[in-house]
Amino acid sequence: MISPAFVAYRYEFNDSNITDKFAFEKKLNLPIPKMITDDIALKFSFVLNPLISSDRNVTYARDGALGSFNGIMSMRLPDCPINDGIYTQSTISEPWKAHESKKNLDTAWYLRNTGAPGNYSSRPLELNRAYISRVYNPAGKCKGSNCCLNNVCGKANGTWCNGGTSCVYICQALRDAMLLAYPKYLTTNKRSNEFRADLGVSCPAGYQCPSVEYQNKTGFNRTAIGVVHDLKANLTRTRSDLLTLSGTTIGNVLTSVQDLLCNMKAPFLATRYYQVHNDFCVDFLGGFAQITLAIWFLSCVLHMVAALGAMLVVRLQGSMNSRDFHGADDDFAEIKTIQIIKKA
Repeated sequence: MISPAFVAYRYEFNDSNITDKFAFEKKLNLPIPKMITDDIALKFSFVLNPLISSDRNVTYARDGALGSFNGIMSMRLPDCPINDGIYTQSTISEPWKAHESKKNLDTAWYLRNTGAPGNYSSRPLELNRAYISRVYNPAGKCKGSNCCLNNVCGKANGTWCNGGTSCVYICQALRDAMLLAYPKYLTTNKRSNEFRADLGVSCPAGYQCPSVEYQNKTGFNRTAIGVVHDLKANLTRTRSDLLTLSGTTIGNVLTSVQDLLCNMKAPFLATRYYQVHNDFCVDFLGGFAQITLAIWFLSCVLHMVAALGAMLVVRLQGSMNSRDFHGADDDFAEIKTIQIIKKA
C-alpha cells in the first residue's frame, strides 16, 4: 500500500508547476518596478489636498461670518455714531480687548438704560454676549419737543434721550442686526474650530487636537490628517523595506527557497521510485496474492474431496460385508454337491 508521503512526494516532483509554487521571489519582484516609479507623495496629495482645502474653506466661512459682523458694525446709519468694525479673530471672542489701546474708554453715545456714556471696559465675570449687548445699546436722539433722559423731559432737539414720544432710537436697526449676527459668528467659529481640531491641518488656539469626542467615536488619538500622514509614512517605509528585502532575513529565506528548488529539480527520482513501487507493489505482490488465493481455493476443494471420501467409505463398507457372506454360502453349496457326486 502506497504511503501518503510518497503520493505527495510523487505529486510534487511530477508537477511541472512546482517552480511556480515556490516562486516567492519572482512574485515579489513583479510589483517592484511599479513601486520604484510610483510617487507616494503624489498619490497621497490626492487625499491630503482635499483635506487642506476643507480646512481652508471652513476658515473662509468663519472669516466671512466675522466680516459680516464687522460690516454691520460699520453700517454708519444716519446720526448713529457706532463705527466699530474693528474686530479680529483674536479679539472677537473677547471684544473688550479690541479697545484696550484706547486712551478714552467711554463710548461716543449714551446708553439707553443708563442715560450716560457707555464704557468699553469689561465688568467682572461679564461674558462676551453680555458685553456686546451692554456696550452697543445706544440711547435715542431727540427729533421733536417731547424728549426725556432718565425721566427728565424737555430735552433739546438733537440731544440724547431715552424716553418721550419724540425720542428716535437711531441705532436700533444696527443693534438688532448686531445681536443676531454676533451669536451666529460665535457658533460658526466654534464649529469651525472643532472641525479644524479634528481635521488636524492646523490646531486652533485653546483646542485639543483631536478632541476627546472625536477620539471616543473613532478610537484614534490622531487627527484625520495625522492618520493619513501615518499611513503615508508606513507605506513609504514598507516600500523601502521591500526594495531592500534581499539584505534582510526574508531575503535569506528566499535564497534558501531558491536552493531548495535547485535541489528538488530531480524528476528521475520520482520516476524510478514509481517504477519500483509499480513492480513490487502491483506486479509482485499482486501475483503473490493470486497464488495465495489459488492455494486457499485448492485447500477448500481438498477438504470437500476428503469429506466425500469419508462418506463413500461408510456407505461402501456395509455393501461389501453383505456380498462376502452370500458368496461363502455358494461356495459351501458347490462343495457339497461335488461330495454327493463322488459318492454316487
